[in-house]
Amino acid sequence: LTVGMMFCANAQESGFGVRASMNLSNVNNKYDGEIESGASKSEYEYDFKNRIGFKIGVIYDWGLSESFYIQPGLYFTTRGAKYEDSDEDYKYEEKWNLNYLQLPILASYRIALSDNVKWHINAGPYLAYGLGGKVKWEETYNGEKDKGDYKAFDASDEDTDGGDLKRFDAGLSFGTGVSINKFYIGLTYDLGLANIADKDGWEDYKMKNRNFSIGVGFNF
Repeated sequence: LTVGMMFCANAQESGFGVRASMNLSNVNNKYDGEIESGASKSEYEYDFKNRIGFKIGVIYDWGLSESFYIQPGLYFTTRGAKYEDSDEDYKYEEKWNLNYLQLPILASYRIALSDNVKWHINAGPYLAYGLGGKVKWEETYNGEKDKGDYKAFDASDEDTDGGDLKRFDAGLSFGTGVSINKFYIGLTYDLGLANIADKDGWEDYKMKNRNFSIGVGFNF
C-alpha cells in the first residue's frame, strides 16, 4: 500500500512540457597537423564568432522522488557559427547554418524555495542528428562581390553537392532554472564532445559544437 501511494504521488509529479529558447552557438576548432616553420598553431585555427539561433521542443518530467527527476526531451535546434577574414582589398564572410534534431536525457534535481517556486539543477548527455543546413559565403575583392552557398553536411550517394561536416553529434548538457507553478525559465549550455569535421574535408582539424541558450517553458 505504501509503495502504491508513493507511485501515485510520483505519477502526479510527472508530465509533459514545452520549451522555447534563444541560442548563442559557436564551433570550437583545433588544428593537429604540421605547422610551417615560423608560424603559430593559432594561425591555422579559425576565429569563429557566435551565431544567434533558436531551440524548440518538448520534455517529459519523470518524477522519481519529490526532489529528483529524469527529463528526456526532443528538440529542433539550430547550431553554427560565423567567420570573417579581411585585409585592405579583400573581405570574406562565412555563415554556418546547421539544423539538428537533439535528444537530451537529463538528471534534474529540484530544490523547493517556496510552495510554488523550485530551483532546478540539470545535467546529462545528449545525442543529435543533423537534419540539414547550409554554409553561406560572401567574398569582396577590389569592390567586386561574389556570393554563394553549399550544403553543410556530408553528401549522399545520389547528391555529391555536400559539405564536410558529419551529421552525428553528441555531448553533455548542463543547465539551471526556476519554475513558478507551471512556468519555467532557465539557462542551458551544450558542450559538444563529438568531432563533426569530416576528415576528407577537414584533415587534421577537430570541430565541436558549443551552444548557450536562455529559454522559457510551460509544464502541463
